[in-house]
Amino acid sequence: MRRIGPLLAAAALAVALGAGCDRPPDEAWLRFLGFDRSAAVDTVSPLTVIEGSLASGVEKANAGFVNTSFTVGGDNTTAGTGIFVYSAHVEYGLAGSALPSYDYPVTLYLAAPKAGETTTGKIFDFPVVPAALKEWIAANVPGSVISLTARVTFHAQTDEGTRLETDGGIQIVLTR
Repeated sequence: MRRIGPLLAAAALAVALGAGCDRPPDEAWLRFLGFDRSAAVDTVSPLTVIEGSLASGVEKANAGFVNTSFTVGGDNTTAGTGIFVYSAHVEYGLAGSALPSYDYPVTLYLAAPKAGETTTGKIFDFPVVPAALKEWIAANVPGSVISLTARVTFHAQTDEGTRLETDGGIQIVLTR
């Protein structure tokens, strides 16, 4: 009789852990295509490096996305689901320094794609490197050329309420 308790607990744990395994990864619904500086809404020509000066203001770029929800499970015979991208969290990496991170409210709605299609869109002028970070780097990091990375996690939600995350990164080179 004593063995039933631990066996039931193990079975319950296995069911709980396995419940989330059926859900497709967030990137199956929403993909980050990269940062660019193009004005076109439906295409992204990804940047690999953002260059700027510590003396200038905010370094901005456009963040491109694609809604691929039509391909995600279920009976997608007519359309996928709309996706609302509502916030972004940016973490920076710089050897030997612990840089502050930043959170931003953003607004982008990607309409539900039709059968066999995708929907693309951009968040224009996303502040990849805010002026406050440049001031912090100027005051705390030596050198005439500073090379760092930005890792951005975008938070979103489908029309049905499923929460999603997608992320991407970019290298940044700042000069004094």
